[in-house]
Amino acid sequence: MKKLFKGLAMLLAALMVFTAVPVKAADSFQEEKTGIKLSVYTEEWFQNWEGISNVSQFKGSNGSYWFAYYDEKAGDDVVHVIKTKGGVVQPGEVKLKLKYPYFGGITVDSEGYFYVVTGAMGDDESDKSKTVFITKYDKKGKAVKSVGDNGSLSLSKQYGTSFYTDKPFDSGNCEIAINGNLLSVYYSRHTYGGKQCDGIFTINKNTMKSVNVGSSYNTHSFAQRVISYKKGFVYMSEGDIQNRAFTMSKYNGSSKTLKTADVFHFWAEPNLYDKNSFAALANNYAHLGNIVNISNKKVALVGTSAKSLNSKAKSQIEQLFIQIFDPDAKLSSKSAYTTKGERKGKSGKNGDENVTDYGVQWLTSYTKGYRIMNPQAVITKKGKIVILYELYKDRKFKSLDYMVLSKTGKVLSAPAKLSSTAMLNADEMPVAIGESVYWTANRTDSKALYVYKLTIK
Repeated sequence: MKKLFKGLAMLLAALMVFTAVPVKAADSFQEEKTGIKLSVYTEEWFQNWEGISNVSQFKGSNGSYWFAYYDEKAGDDVVHVIKTKGGVVQPGEVKLKLKYPYFGGITVDSEGYFYVVTGAMGDDESDKSKTVFITKYDKKGKAVKSVGDNGSLSLSKQYGTSFYTDKPFDSGNCEIAINGNLLSVYYSRHTYGGKQCDGIFTINKNTMKSVNVGSSYNTHSFAQRVISYKKGFVYMSEGDIQNRAFTMSKYNGSSKTLKTADVFHFWAEPNLYDKNSFAALANNYAHLGNIVNISNKKVALVGTSAKSLNSKAKSQIEQLFIQIFDPDAKLSSKSAYTTKGERKGKSGKNGDENVTDYGVQWLTSYTKGYRIMNPQAVITKKGKIVILYELYKDRKFKSLDYMVLSKTGKVLSAPAKLSSTAMLNADEMPVAIGESVYWTANRTDSKALYVYKLTIK
């Protein structure tokens, strides 16, 4: 593959300064050219579900912002890790040779070891071949060890081999989180039996041995998130059938069971499941943004949804909302939520279940013709929740907008335009370091990669 970074190019990139873009008086927004010509895209993406981005972004082992990209068209199966300092590209690209053909994502731990998640198609003859893998690399990019799973790790004994993974990263994400010695991957998959669902693959990153965190089976699961929480993890799935909700699962770091609860439901027309109307069910009138760890007792869910849990949802514009809750509490109770607001109506795969959602705080009220896409959220070191999203009008990109909330959900900064050209890295969450938020994406007028930095004052 032709090298994208020559010595001089790397030096110039390192010396580049950000181009400042005026935003709110208190905040600053900057962008930097990386010198990399690459279109950011998501594999397997559809309007009702997410996909796998070819660009991963994460906090580096030195505390700075890093990102990595995989150029499938190059045909060399190499993941390129790019280090930055304050968002400015630095010399010292690391190349990681993929062990398996399908790229899922990458992260790094505090010791500088990289972990790349990849996948392979299953063996229909045995139903037991391993299909999702975690490979550990050293600081120089040398592979240390790989460990794989066939999809059975997050299934209880009642599920047979037809529920094992035939195709990983199908109609959804591949999210990675590290907490101490544990590394957990939450991903979408397609089973031998023809079902699309979620899967959890957790390992001890020191021993590179798998860890059983409990059973998880959410179908269809069109978006996944995982974050560290206390000694374990909190997972969030966007399901359209079972369950038809944003479903939270929590692993406490020691047991082999997951605590699971639906925190936000989606309306469904009556009897769609019984009628085998799966295409209609795939539209759940909502999109997952992110979950963020506010403290040892609070987590925030940000997303978009139609406001109603009845037939009005079919014609409503999806609006931004936030729920702040205690993952350890009874989530069917109002007292589990910090934010206020209730919505009641019908949900379930046949639209015949009476449900109530608590703590639903709506953040926007856009009118006909507008559409929010790629809602994303992070929390800064001082506890400010930053929400980013792309705003479209009449199907055309209008602007990249943002807003800021306190850790209790109080709106500190109402929705405002951030840029008319900057895009988001769809299906990859931004990275918060200190009071700055970083991500890597294209512009509307360029297919080159830019590093964006939003600093909240």
